[in-house]
Amino acid sequence: MSLEDVCIRVAHCAHAYSTGAQVSHGSSWYSNAMSTCQLALTTHDYPRPHLPFEVERKLDKLCDEEEELFRAECERNAKKLERVREHCS
Repeated sequence: MSLEDVCIRVAHCAHAYSTGAQVSHGSSWYSNAMSTCQLALTTHDYPRPHLPFEVERKLDKLCDEEEELFRAECERNAKKLERVREHCS
Protein backbone atom coordinates (compact mmCIF):
# COMPACT_ATOMS: atom_id res chain seq x y z
CA MET A 1 0.00 0.00 0.00
CA SER A 2 1.36 3.41 -0.92
CA LEU A 3 1.80 6.28 1.51
CA GLU A 4 -1.04 8.07 -0.28
CA ASP A 5 -3.35 5.11 0.36
CA VAL A 6 -2.35 5.12 4.01
CA CYS A 7 -3.02 8.85 4.32
CA ILE A 8 -6.42 8.57 2.69
CA ARG A 9 -7.45 5.62 4.85
CA VAL A 10 -6.22 7.32 8.02
CA ALA A 11 -8.18 10.45 7.14
CA HIS A 12 -11.30 8.43 6.32
CA CYS A 13 -11.10 6.39 9.53
CA ALA A 14 -10.40 9.49 11.60
CA HIS A 15 -13.37 11.30 10.09
CA ALA A 16 -15.69 8.32 10.58
CA TYR A 17 -14.50 7.90 14.15
CA SER A 18 -14.85 11.60 14.97
CA THR A 19 -18.41 11.77 13.67
CA GLY A 20 -19.57 8.62 15.44
CA ALA A 21 -17.90 8.83 18.83
CA GLN A 22 -16.38 11.14 21.39
CA VAL A 23 -12.74 11.75 20.50
CA SER A 24 -9.88 13.64 22.08
CA HIS A 25 -8.91 15.53 18.90
CA GLY A 26 -10.96 18.11 17.07
CA SER A 27 -11.62 18.07 13.34
CA SER A 28 -8.79 20.57 12.75
CA TRP A 29 -6.30 18.06 14.19
CA TYR A 30 -7.36 15.51 11.56
CA SER A 31 -7.26 18.16 8.83
CA ASN A 32 -3.72 19.10 9.85
CA ALA A 33 -2.69 15.44 9.91
CA MET A 34 -4.06 15.00 6.39
CA SER A 35 -2.32 18.19 5.20
CA THR A 36 0.96 16.95 6.64
CA CYS A 37 0.46 13.64 4.87
CA GLN A 38 -0.27 15.34 1.55
CA LEU A 39 2.74 17.65 1.94
CA ALA A 40 4.96 14.63 2.56
CA LEU A 41 3.60 13.06 -0.61
CA THR A 42 4.20 16.09 -2.80
CA THR A 43 7.69 16.79 -1.47
CA HIS A 44 8.72 13.14 -1.01
CA ASP A 45 9.87 14.25 2.43
CA TYR A 46 8.90 11.30 4.56
CA PRO A 47 10.91 8.56 6.20
CA ARG A 48 11.13 5.37 4.24
CA PRO A 49 11.27 2.23 6.31
CA HIS A 50 14.47 0.26 6.22
CA LEU A 51 13.66 -3.32 5.41
CA PRO A 52 15.42 -6.03 7.36
CA PHE A 53 18.02 -7.89 5.29
CA GLU A 54 15.95 -11.07 5.32
CA VAL A 55 12.92 -9.27 3.87
CA GLU A 56 15.05 -7.59 1.20
CA ARG A 57 16.49 -10.95 0.22
CA LYS A 58 13.01 -12.50 -0.06
CA LEU A 59 11.78 -9.58 -2.17
CA ASP A 60 14.81 -9.85 -4.44
CA LYS A 61 14.22 -13.58 -4.84
CA LEU A 62 10.54 -13.04 -5.61
CA CYS A 63 11.36 -10.35 -8.18
CA ASP A 64 13.99 -12.59 -9.80
CA GLU A 65 11.52 -15.48 -10.01
CA GLU A 66 8.84 -13.26 -11.53
CA GLU A 67 11.32 -11.86 -14.06
CA GLU A 68 12.40 -15.37 -15.02
CA LEU A 69 8.78 -16.46 -15.49
CA PHE A 70 8.13 -13.39 -17.63
CA ARG A 71 11.18 -14.08 -19.81
CA ALA A 72 10.15 -17.72 -20.23
CA GLU A 73 6.65 -16.64 -21.25
CA CYS A 74 8.06 -14.17 -23.77
CA GLU A 75 10.25 -16.91 -25.26
CA ARG A 76 7.28 -19.29 -25.51
CA ASN A 77 5.20 -16.60 -27.18
CA ALA A 78 8.01 -15.79 -29.62
CA LYS A 79 8.28 -19.48 -30.58
CA LYS A 80 4.51 -19.72 -31.07
CA LEU A 81 4.55 -16.60 -33.24
CA GLU A 82 7.40 -18.00 -35.31
CA ARG A 83 5.49 -21.27 -35.86
CA VAL A 84 2.39 -19.33 -36.92
CA ARG A 85 4.45 -17.27 -39.36
CA GLU A 86 6.01 -20.41 -40.84
CA HIS A 87 2.61 -22.09 -41.15
CA CYS A 88 0.97 -19.07 -42.79
CA SER A 89 3.69 -18.42 -45.36
